[in-house]
Amino acid sequence: MSEFGRRHYVLADDVSSMAGPHPSKYELEDAKVYVHEKDDETAQVTHIDVEHPDLNEIIESGENTYVGGKEGGVFVGLKDEMLDRAEEYLEERKSEGDGQSGDEENGEDGE
Repeated sequence: MSEFGRRHYVLADDVSSMAGPHPSKYELEDAKVYVHEKDDETAQVTHIDVEHPDLNEIIESGENTYVGGKEGGVFVGLKDEMLDRAEEYLEERKSEGDGQSGDEENGEDGE
């Protein structure tokens, strides 16, 4: 079994259709993304930080995963235990009727 476990997902050849809002995507409002330049105090190498408190409900502090490029951005691949937490997180969001990014585009109000 690979480091990323039993579940494997392959991106479609044309990932451009995966950019932007979609009914199966839930937006993390107020998420911050930074290109963090190497400095003497906080960063040994230049890297990208994605910050939002809900992310630690899925990827716990100190856990590692992988990132891949896609048209218009990146995707973050999740290991099995992270997938389980992501699914629990989404179930909670759905029950709250919260944050589905394709709602406005499809004329739905999230209920």
